Amino acid sequence: MSLLQFMRGLGYGPSGEKGNYVPYGFRPSFRDWTGEVTSYPRDVAEMALAHAIENKVEAAYRRGDLFEKRHTMMQEWANYIDPTR
Repeated sequence: MSLLQFMRGLGYGPSGEKGNYVPYGFRPSFRDWTGEVTSYPRDVAEMALAHAIENKVEAAYRRGDLFEKRHTMMQEWANYIDPTR
């Protein structure tokens, strides 16, 4: 919902003056990019998407947040979607 509100502020979204675009697809696009274009581990991508670890044993032992790896990955994603920056 936050992304939709942000897009509405820019003039996009349902009945937006710049177009009827909605944020659906951003998350799958990111996940496809990490799996097909990069060599980032699956765990890093899943943690960036805030997906829960379904395996209860693995979840119990997971202590870190992979922050530095996620930070690097997200910067690379930003560069990928906007190469002019």
